[in-house]
Amino acid sequence: MKPENLPNSFMQKQLDSDNFDILETVGGWRGMLESTLPGLVFVVLYALTHQLKYPLGGALALTAVFMGLRMLEKKSLTYAFSGAIGVAIGVAWAWFSGRGENFFAFGLITGTAYGSVITIANLIGFPVAAMALCLFWNLPWKWWKNTAYIAEHNANKLLRAARIVSWIWAGLFILRVGIQLPFWLAGNVTVLGILKLILGIPPFVLCVWLSWVLLRPFRPQG
Repeated sequence: MKPENLPNSFMQKQLDSDNFDILETVGGWRGMLESTLPGLVFVVLYALTHQLKYPLGGALALTAVFMGLRMLEKKSLTYAFSGAIGVAIGVAWAWFSGRGENFFAFGLITGTAYGSVITIANLIGFPVAAMALCLFWNLPWKWWKNTAYIAEHNANKLLRAARIVSWIWAGLFILRVGIQLPFWLAGNVTVLGILKLILGIPPFVLCVWLSWVLLRPFRPQG
Protein backbone atom coordinates (compact mmCIF):
# COMPACT_ATOMS: atom_id res chain seq x y z
CA MET A 1 0.00 0.00 0.00
CA LYS A 2 1.55 3.29 -1.07
CA PRO A 3 1.10 6.39 1.06
CA GLU A 4 0.85 8.92 -1.73
CA ASN A 5 -2.60 10.03 -2.92
CA LEU A 6 -4.36 7.60 -0.63
CA PRO A 7 -7.77 9.34 -0.67
CA ASN A 8 -7.96 8.80 -4.44
CA SER A 9 -6.42 5.36 -4.44
CA PHE A 10 -7.95 2.13 -5.66
CA MET A 11 -8.26 0.98 -2.04
CA GLN A 12 -10.60 3.80 -1.14
CA LYS A 13 -12.62 3.19 -4.30
CA GLN A 14 -12.96 -0.46 -3.35
CA LEU A 15 -14.00 0.29 0.23
CA ASP A 16 -16.61 2.76 -0.93
CA SER A 17 -18.02 0.35 -3.52
CA ASP A 18 -20.74 -2.26 -3.02
CA ASN A 19 -19.00 -4.60 -5.47
CA PHE A 20 -15.40 -5.75 -5.47
CA ASP A 21 -13.61 -5.10 -8.78
CA ILE A 22 -10.54 -7.29 -9.28
CA LEU A 23 -9.27 -5.36 -12.30
CA GLU A 24 -9.53 -2.06 -10.42
CA THR A 25 -6.92 -3.29 -7.95
CA VAL A 26 -4.30 -3.86 -10.68
CA GLY A 27 -5.08 -0.96 -12.98
CA GLY A 28 -7.12 -2.99 -15.45
CA TRP A 29 -5.81 -5.49 -17.96
CA ARG A 30 -3.24 -2.99 -19.13
CA GLY A 31 -1.89 -2.33 -15.67
CA MET A 32 -1.67 -6.06 -15.02
CA LEU A 33 0.30 -6.65 -18.23
CA GLU A 34 2.63 -3.74 -17.53
CA SER A 35 3.45 -5.09 -14.08
CA THR A 36 4.01 -8.71 -15.11
CA LEU A 37 5.23 -8.95 -18.71
CA PRO A 38 8.72 -7.41 -18.28
CA GLY A 39 9.56 -9.92 -15.58
CA LEU A 40 8.10 -12.77 -17.60
CA VAL A 41 10.12 -11.76 -20.67
CA PHE A 42 13.28 -11.67 -18.57
CA VAL A 43 12.73 -15.16 -17.15
CA VAL A 44 11.79 -16.75 -20.49
CA LEU A 45 14.75 -15.24 -22.35
CA TYR A 46 17.14 -16.10 -19.53
CA ALA A 47 15.93 -19.70 -19.49
CA LEU A 48 16.44 -19.90 -23.27
CA THR A 49 19.80 -18.15 -23.55
CA HIS A 50 21.44 -18.36 -20.09
CA GLN A 51 22.83 -14.91 -20.83
CA LEU A 52 21.99 -11.55 -19.35
CA LYS A 53 22.06 -9.11 -22.25
CA TYR A 54 19.02 -10.46 -24.11
CA PRO A 55 16.73 -10.91 -21.06
CA LEU A 56 17.71 -7.56 -19.59
CA GLY A 57 17.37 -5.80 -22.92
CA GLY A 58 14.00 -7.41 -23.56
CA ALA A 59 12.59 -6.45 -20.17
CA LEU A 60 13.86 -2.88 -20.47
CA ALA A 61 12.63 -2.46 -24.04
CA LEU A 62 9.15 -3.74 -23.19
CA THR A 63 8.93 -1.37 -20.23
CA ALA A 64 9.97 1.53 -22.47
CA VAL A 65 7.26 0.57 -24.97
CA PHE A 66 4.61 0.58 -22.24
CA MET A 67 5.75 3.98 -21.05
CA GLY A 68 5.89 5.37 -24.57
CA LEU A 69 2.39 4.18 -25.42
CA ARG A 70 0.93 5.78 -22.32
CA MET A 71 2.71 9.04 -23.06
CA LEU A 72 1.46 9.06 -26.64
CA GLU A 73 -2.08 8.37 -25.47
CA LYS A 74 -1.73 10.93 -22.67
CA LYS A 75 -2.85 8.39 -20.11
CA SER A 76 -1.83 8.01 -16.48
CA LEU A 77 1.74 6.83 -16.01
CA THR A 78 1.16 5.60 -12.44
CA TYR A 79 1.27 1.84 -13.03
CA ALA A 80 3.75 1.96 -15.89
CA PHE A 81 6.12 4.37 -14.10
CA SER A 82 6.19 2.48 -10.79
CA GLY A 83 6.92 -0.73 -12.68
CA ALA A 84 9.52 0.96 -14.88
CA ILE A 85 11.54 2.13 -11.88
CA GLY A 86 11.68 -1.40 -10.48
CA VAL A 87 12.63 -2.90 -13.85
CA ALA A 88 15.33 -0.26 -14.47
CA ILE A 89 16.92 -0.84 -11.06
CA GLY A 90 16.71 -4.61 -11.52
CA VAL A 91 18.30 -4.42 -14.97
CA ALA A 92 21.13 -2.18 -13.75
CA TRP A 93 21.81 -4.29 -10.68
CA ALA A 94 21.85 -7.57 -12.61
CA TRP A 95 24.00 -6.15 -15.40
CA PHE A 96 26.69 -4.57 -13.24
CA SER A 97 26.84 -7.49 -10.83
CA GLY A 98 26.71 -10.09 -13.61
CA ARG A 99 24.19 -12.10 -11.60
CA GLY A 100 20.74 -12.77 -13.05
CA GLU A 101 19.13 -13.24 -9.64
CA ASN A 102 19.86 -9.60 -8.84
CA PHE A 103 17.15 -8.63 -11.29
CA PHE A 104 14.85 -9.52 -8.37
CA ALA A 105 16.99 -8.09 -5.55
CA PHE A 106 15.30 -4.69 -5.46
CA GLY A 107 11.92 -6.35 -5.03
CA LEU A 108 13.24 -8.36 -2.10
CA ILE A 109 14.66 -5.23 -0.48
CA THR A 110 11.45 -3.21 -0.88
CA GLY A 111 9.40 -6.19 0.28
CA THR A 112 11.57 -6.49 3.38
CA ALA A 113 11.23 -2.76 4.02
CA TYR A 114 7.44 -2.75 3.64
CA GLY A 115 7.05 -5.86 5.75
CA SER A 116 9.32 -4.52 8.49
CA VAL A 117 7.70 -1.08 8.63
CA ILE A 118 4.15 -2.47 8.70
CA THR A 119 5.05 -5.06 11.33
CA ILE A 120 6.78 -2.52 13.58
CA ALA A 121 3.91 -0.06 13.18
CA ASN A 122 1.42 -2.77 14.12
CA LEU A 123 3.47 -3.80 17.15
CA ILE A 124 3.87 -0.29 18.55
CA GLY A 125 0.16 0.45 18.33
CA PHE A 126 -0.17 2.14 14.93
CA PRO A 127 -2.04 -0.39 12.76
CA VAL A 128 -1.50 0.64 9.15
CA ALA A 129 -5.12 -0.01 8.18
CA ALA A 130 -6.37 2.15 11.06
CA MET A 131 -4.05 4.96 9.94
CA ALA A 132 -5.19 4.60 6.33
CA LEU A 133 -8.82 4.93 7.39
CA CYS A 134 -8.01 8.38 8.77
CA LEU A 135 -7.51 9.40 5.13
CA PHE A 136 -10.01 7.10 3.45
CA TRP A 137 -12.95 7.92 5.72
CA ASN A 138 -11.74 11.11 7.37
CA LEU A 139 -11.54 9.49 10.80
CA PRO A 140 -9.72 11.46 13.53
CA TRP A 141 -6.00 10.75 13.92
CA LYS A 142 -5.27 8.08 16.52
CA TRP A 143 -8.96 7.21 16.69
CA TRP A 144 -7.93 3.63 17.52
CA LYS A 145 -6.34 4.88 20.77
CA ASN A 146 -9.26 7.14 21.72
CA THR A 147 -11.47 5.06 24.01
CA ALA A 148 -14.10 7.81 24.17
CA TYR A 149 -14.35 7.95 20.37
CA ILE A 150 -14.52 4.15 20.12
CA ALA A 151 -17.28 3.97 22.72
CA GLU A 152 -19.26 6.85 21.20
CA HIS A 153 -19.12 5.41 17.68
CA ASN A 154 -19.27 1.75 18.73
CA ALA A 155 -16.01 1.23 16.84
CA ASN A 156 -14.69 -1.83 18.66
CA LYS A 157 -15.45 -4.14 15.75
CA LEU A 158 -13.95 -1.68 13.27
CA LEU A 159 -10.75 -1.51 15.31
CA ARG A 160 -10.57 -5.31 15.46
CA ALA A 161 -11.07 -5.51 11.68
CA ALA A 162 -8.42 -2.82 11.08
CA ARG A 163 -5.89 -4.70 13.18
CA ILE A 164 -6.56 -7.94 11.29
CA VAL A 165 -6.20 -6.16 7.95
CA SER A 166 -2.94 -4.58 9.11
CA TRP A 167 -1.47 -8.00 9.87
CA ILE A 168 -2.75 -9.38 6.58
CA TRP A 169 -0.66 -6.80 4.72
CA ALA A 170 2.37 -7.45 6.89
CA GLY A 171 1.95 -11.14 6.19
CA LEU A 172 1.88 -10.55 2.43
CA PHE A 173 5.34 -8.99 2.35
CA ILE A 174 6.80 -11.41 4.89
CA LEU A 175 5.48 -14.35 2.85
CA ARG A 176 6.89 -13.02 -0.41
CA VAL A 177 10.37 -12.40 0.97
CA GLY A 178 10.44 -15.59 3.01
CA ILE A 179 9.65 -17.79 0.03
CA GLN A 180 11.85 -16.01 -2.53
CA LEU A 181 14.95 -15.32 -0.43
CA PRO A 182 16.30 -18.92 -0.39
CA PHE A 183 16.13 -19.10 -4.18
CA TRP A 184 17.83 -15.72 -4.52
CA LEU A 185 20.62 -16.93 -2.27
CA ALA A 186 20.88 -20.07 -4.40
CA GLY A 187 20.96 -18.01 -7.62
CA ASN A 188 17.97 -19.86 -9.09
CA VAL A 189 16.75 -17.26 -11.57
CA THR A 190 14.04 -19.37 -13.21
CA VAL A 191 12.35 -20.31 -9.94
CA LEU A 192 12.63 -16.70 -8.74
CA GLY A 193 10.84 -15.53 -11.88
CA ILE A 194 8.06 -18.06 -11.44
CA LEU A 195 7.65 -17.16 -7.78
CA LYS A 196 7.59 -13.47 -8.66
CA LEU A 197 4.56 -14.08 -10.84
CA ILE A 198 2.80 -16.41 -8.40
CA LEU A 199 3.43 -14.17 -5.39
CA GLY A 200 2.72 -10.93 -7.25
CA ILE A 201 -0.80 -10.13 -8.36
CA PRO A 202 -2.77 -13.14 -6.98
CA PRO A 203 -1.96 -12.66 -3.25
CA PHE A 204 -2.08 -8.87 -3.65
CA VAL A 205 -5.62 -9.06 -5.01
CA LEU A 206 -6.53 -11.49 -2.22
CA CYS A 207 -5.28 -9.02 0.40
CA VAL A 208 -7.27 -6.19 -1.15
CA TRP A 209 -10.37 -8.39 -1.24
CA LEU A 210 -9.94 -9.43 2.40
CA SER A 211 -9.49 -5.77 3.34
CA TRP A 212 -12.70 -4.95 1.49
CA VAL A 213 -14.64 -7.77 3.14
CA LEU A 214 -13.46 -6.88 6.64
CA LEU A 215 -13.64 -3.07 6.49
CA ARG A 216 -16.44 -2.26 4.07
CA PRO A 217 -19.29 -3.06 6.54
CA PHE A 218 -18.08 -0.14 8.67
CA ARG A 219 -17.86 2.51 5.96
CA PRO A 220 -19.47 5.85 6.88
CA GLN A 221 -22.95 6.35 5.55
CA GLY A 222 -24.00 9.48 3.74
